[in-house]
Amino acid sequence: MSGQDSRASLLCTKLQRPTVPATFVPRARLTERVGSDTDLRAVLVTAPAGYGKSTLVASWLQGLQRPAAWLSLDDDNSDIHQFLSYVVAAVRTIFPEALPNTFAITEASAMPPMRALVPTLVNDLAEVPENFILVLDDVHCIRDQDTLEVLKAILCEAPDCLRLVAIGRRDLPLPIASLRASGALIEVRARDLRFTGEEVARFLHVSTGKTVDDATVSAITEKTEGWITGLYLAVLATRDEEEPIQKIQALKGKTRFVADYLLNEVIDRQPSSFRNMLLCMAVLDRFCAPLCDAVISARGEFAEDACSGEGFIDWLRSKNLFVIALDEENRWFRFHHLFAELLRVQLKRSADAVSIDAMHSCASEWFESQGLLDEAIHHALKGSDAERAGDIVERYRGAEFDSNRWYVVQRWMALLPDEIKQRRHRLQLATAWLLDDEFRVAEIPAVLERAEALLENEPDDLLSLGELLYFKAYICFWSGDGQSAAAFLKRVLELAPENPDSFLRAQAELFAGMSAFLNGQGDAAIDTFDRRLREQGDDSSMLCERLTFGKATLRLLQADLAPAERASQQLRDNAQRAGHTFVSCWGDYMLGLIALQRLDLREARQRFDKLVKNRYVAHLRAAIDSMVGSAIVSELLGESERADRYLEIAREYADWAVDPMYFDLACSGEARVALLRGNIDAAVRWQRSYDVAPNVPSMLYFLDDPGLTVCRVLVATKKSAELDEAARKLREMRQQIEALHNRYQTVEVVALQALVADRQGRADEALEFLDQALELAQPGEWIRPFVEPGAGMKALLQRRMASGDTKQDQILRILDAFGSSSTGNGAASPLPEPLTWREQQVMRLLAQRMRNKEISAQLNISSTTVKSHLRNIFQKLDVHERRDAVARATELGIVS
Repeated sequence: MSGQDSRASLLCTKLQRPTVPATFVPRARLTERVGSDTDLRAVLVTAPAGYGKSTLVASWLQGLQRPAAWLSLDDDNSDIHQFLSYVVAAVRTIFPEALPNTFAITEASAMPPMRALVPTLVNDLAEVPENFILVLDDVHCIRDQDTLEVLKAILCEAPDCLRLVAIGRRDLPLPIASLRASGALIEVRARDLRFTGEEVARFLHVSTGKTVDDATVSAITEKTEGWITGLYLAVLATRDEEEPIQKIQALKGKTRFVADYLLNEVIDRQPSSFRNMLLCMAVLDRFCAPLCDAVISARGEFAEDACSGEGFIDWLRSKNLFVIALDEENRWFRFHHLFAELLRVQLKRSADAVSIDAMHSCASEWFESQGLLDEAIHHALKGSDAERAGDIVERYRGAEFDSNRWYVVQRWMALLPDEIKQRRHRLQLATAWLLDDEFRVAEIPAVLERAEALLENEPDDLLSLGELLYFKAYICFWSGDGQSAAAFLKRVLELAPENPDSFLRAQAELFAGMSAFLNGQGDAAIDTFDRRLREQGDDSSMLCERLTFGKATLRLLQADLAPAERASQQLRDNAQRAGHTFVSCWGDYMLGLIALQRLDLREARQRFDKLVKNRYVAHLRAAIDSMVGSAIVSELLGESERADRYLEIAREYADWAVDPMYFDLACSGEARVALLRGNIDAAVRWQRSYDVAPNVPSMLYFLDDPGLTVCRVLVATKKSAELDEAARKLREMRQQIEALHNRYQTVEVVALQALVADRQGRADEALEFLDQALELAQPGEWIRPFVEPGAGMKALLQRRMASGDTKQDQILRILDAFGSSSTGNGAASPLPEPLTWREQQVMRLLAQRMRNKEISAQLNISSTTVKSHLRNIFQKLDVHERRDAVARATELGIVS
C-alpha cells in the first residue's frame, strides 16, 4: 500500500533554476524573441555544449511575471518513472497540489500503458490553476521510448496554461516540423546563440576590463565563431598574458580543436594542488565542500597537498572556472558539462582504474551518510563495487518498505546485477515483497526457498528470519491452512519490531487476525483489531492502516455490511488525509461492494469509478473487479452502452497486466453482463471455453469469480445436465467456503443453490436453500445476489412470500428492488430516477418525523451519510424541504 511523498528520494538541486553569472551579457535580441508571443506552445533551445542555452533561458525567466518550474535532466532521469516523478516535483515547486493523478501513478510499482498515462498527465496539466512555464533542461539525455512519448504529449497536447521550454544539445525524434508549420513553436539554434561582434566586445570588456578595438573583436569573433564557451576559454587561458588578445588571434585550427587546446591550457595553468582537486572532482556529477573532502581523501598522494573542499569551491568561484551553483544557498555545484567531460578524460589519463574506483567508493560512502541513497548506489556501481551497492539496498530496503516507497526498492533492485541478488537472502526477501506487492503469489515459494537456504549461513539475522516466517505464513494462509499460518505468525510477532510504522509488524498483525478468522475465531480477531487500534491512537501509522483494513475485511467476510461500511469509510478517510491513493482505493472498493450488495447502484458505480480512474495505482485485482462491477451496475440500470465501455476497459487492462487471471476475470464479467441481457448463448460460449478448475473464493470477498460465473451460466441454461453439474459444483464450493467461515461468498452460493433446486423441481429444498440464503443475508441487508439471477429468483421469492413468515419484510424489500433495475419484471418506478433502497429507508423514517441523528442511529450510519441521502432524495423528488419530500413520496406511493 503506497502513498508517501515521492520527493523524499529526489534531488532537489535538479529543480533549481541556474543562477545568471555576473559576467552575463544581456541578449535582448534573443530574450525578446523567446518571449515575443506567450501564446505559443513551446520553445526549443538547441545547440551543442557551451552555447549558453541554460543561462539564456534563466535570464529570460528573470524578466517574466509568469511562474516557472525548472527541471535539469541527466541520464538517470530517462526512465519514465523517474522522469514523471521529477516533472511532478518540478511543477509542485510552484503549485504544491498540482498533478495529483500523475503523482499517484509515480508511486505505483508499474507504469500504465501510454494510452492511459498520457491522458492522465495532460488532464492534470489542464487543471493547473494558472498559466505557467515548464523548463526541461538537457532533454538530449532522454533515450527511453516511453519517456519520449510523454515528452511528445507535453509538447503537442499540453493545455493552453502550459508553455514548455526544452533545452538540449540536439533534436529529439519529436514532431518539430509539424509544430513549426503550425506556428506553435519558437526555435533558438546554435546560429542564433553565437555572439555577434557587438556581444563579443561587451563580453571581452566585462571579462578583461579592457576595451577592445573593432578589428580585434572581428578577428576573435571569426576565430571562435561566436561560440560563448570558446570566448570564455580564451579569456581564462590568456588571463595572465601581457597581450591576451594577440594570443587569441594567433590560435589556429577548427573551433573544436581550439576549444580542446584552450581547455588543456586552462587546466595546466592551475596550481598543482587545485589541478589535482579538479581531476578528482571529475568523478562527481555534483559536489559540495564536505563531499570534496571525502573524495580527495581517496587519493593519498594528493590529500596532503590539497586544500579543503570549502577552499577549493571558493577558489573555483573566484576564478569563475566553469562552476555552476545548483541551489540558492550556494552549497551544491557542478561543472559545466563540457569542462566536466574534459576533466574525466584527463583523469583517466593520469589515474589508474583502482584509484578512480576508490574515489567513487568514497563518494558512495559520503552520499550514504547523508541519506542520498540513489547517488550512493550510483557511485558504488560506477566504482565497480556491486557488493557495496547490494549492501546499501539491504540496509535501507526495510526503511523504504516501512515508508510505503515500494517503487524505490524496485528501482534499486533493477540496478543490481542478478548475481548479487541471487546469493543474498535479504535481497531475495526484497524480491518476495515486491512479488507480493504485485500479487504474484505463485512466484514467491521459489524465491523463499533460495532465501531460506542462504539464511542458514546467518542464524543471528532474526529480522530476516521473521520475514521468512511471515512469507511461510502467507503461503499457508492462501492455501487455507490457518493453523500453520497462525503458528508461523506467532513467531513473527516475537521477532518483528514494536514499531507501528514497521511494515513487517503491520503485515504480521493483519494476517494474524486473518488467520484467526480462518480458524473460526472471527469475533475474537475483530476484538483484537479494535483493541490494538485503541492502543495505537494515531490512525496515520502503517499499523493502524492495516488494522483498519483487516477489520473491514473480516466484517465483509462475516457478510455484516453495516460495520464493514464504517470500517471501510474510516480506511478511506484516513488514507485520503494521508495522501495514500492506493489505500484510499481499497476503501472505495469495499464501499462499492457494500453498495452493490444493497443494490444502491449509483453509489456503487461512483465508488467503483474511483478505482477505474486510478486503475494503474489501485491493486490490480480490485481494479479489474471494479470495472466488472461498474459494467454490472450499468447493465442493471439499463445503460448497456456504458456497460460495454467498462468491459472494454477491463479487456484493455487485462492485456496490460499480462496475467491470464485478469483476462479470465474480464471475460467472466462479460458473461455476467450477457446473462443480465438474456444472451444465454454468449455466456455459454464463454463457459465452454473456460476450462480452468473453479477457483474456490476462500478468504476473498471479490465481486467476481470465474468459478461462480460458470455456475451462474449453467443455472441459466435450465438444461438438466447443466443443472446437475451446477448443483455439484455449488455443493463442493459451499463445503470449502463454509470450512473457511466465509459467509460473504456463502450468501451467493446458497442463493444459486436455491435457484438450481427450484429448476430441478425440488420445490421444498429450493425454499429451504432460499431461507438459508435469506438468513445469511438478513444482518447485512443483502439484495444483489437475489436480484441479479432475474425472473426465476423473483418467482421463487414471491412463492416464499405467499407462504407467510417473519421474513416477509426482507423479501418485500428484495422484491421492491427488482423495480429499481432492468432485471426482472418489476413495476416501473414513478420517478425518472428511482430512490435506492437505502434512500427509501431514509424516506420512511423521515415520514415518521425522525431527525437526522435519529435516522443515523436507526440505520447505523453517520449523520453525514444521512445528509447525503437527503440531498439525493430531494433532488429526485424535485423538492427542497423535508415536509414537501414526505408529501411527494406519499403521493407517489413510496411511503404510506
